[in-house]
Amino acid sequence: MNWWESLKARWQSAQNPAADEDDEFSLTHESDLNYDRDPFLHSLQELTPEDIRLSRAPRVKSKSEKMWDAARNVMLGVCICVLIGSSVMLVDNYIQKQKGNNLYDEAAEEFAAADLNFGFEDDRLTEENTGGIARLRAVRRDAAALSLSQARAHNDALSGNKPSDKSSEYNEQLEKLRAVLRSYKEHNEDVYGYISIPSVGLEYVVVQGEDNDFYLNHNYKKESLVIGSIFVDYRCDRKISRNFNTVLYGHNIETNGGAMFHQVTEFYNKDVFDNALIYMYTMEGVYVYRAFSVYSTRPDSGYIRTGFTSYEDFADFALKMKARSKVANTVEVGADDRIITLSTCTNYNNGRHALHAVLVDFIT
Repeated sequence: MNWWESLKARWQSAQNPAADEDDEFSLTHESDLNYDRDPFLHSLQELTPEDIRLSRAPRVKSKSEKMWDAARNVMLGVCICVLIGSSVMLVDNYIQKQKGNNLYDEAAEEFAAADLNFGFEDDRLTEENTGGIARLRAVRRDAAALSLSQARAHNDALSGNKPSDKSSEYNEQLEKLRAVLRSYKEHNEDVYGYISIPSVGLEYVVVQGEDNDFYLNHNYKKESLVIGSIFVDYRCDRKISRNFNTVLYGHNIETNGGAMFHQVTEFYNKDVFDNALIYMYTMEGVYVYRAFSVYSTRPDSGYIRTGFTSYEDFADFALKMKARSKVANTVEVGADDRIITLSTCTNYNNGRHALHAVLVDFIT
């Protein structure tokens, strides 16, 4: 098309606008722009087998590469299984802990419902208080083998003291105590008593088994439970008054504010150490202890001794334990004293937290 024909076509288009309203399928007057003549659109139709370049054949992997791929797949499968297993264990562990907390909360509520009141808060171990440890220390060596109640009566006779006018009230409270302990024993004869440290919120039923393993993962009803129980060393006497050192164990559960013997760690705080009292309730009566040493140690450091060859041997042991304390204090421990030891894990390097407390008062 020359310039004259092109100009003429444009003039005709201007004279007839409707003719210029082509749809998407119409052709232009310029043949070079027509779709049916576009060489690119029709190039596939003109291709020949010689124009198509064949790709290379896939490379065959070597035996070592195949083995490595298989090993990676196995490792991936193992990792997935471990992840799934760990997740299941974590969920089960959480459920078990919640179940344990609910169980021990119910037991604590039952104990609180007994509404025991032995009046220890009334005479809070003042110098005027002539009961408990003051009398026990005055017992002669030949009478030290007596039970605590006999020791108290023995000293009353020596000193001319009259029996307390609270005896009837104490007897009533002791019967209430024994009733609630008997209700625990209906579930399990291994029930030893009940431990309470009100100032740190520790309240648990205490048991004693035939070894120091069973109650690591069983509750006080002998049911399987990951957090276990608070339990007395199987080597200790069933009657707490006959032990120079009554040893108790419990897990250190740090989650959800702490559980079991986690609160033992609070005794590193001097204010707690100086003021918190430990109460042990048994079928014999109630025993009150005051801390004289707290520290971290190894399980083989000898802090859980339960047998002693003599009073001097025990006194030497108690003084060594006091020397380990991370909290300075002036609490005295002598050959005629009785102590309690609370042991729990540090949860690192197989360590232990040890808390020793000396008997300062009792009612039997």
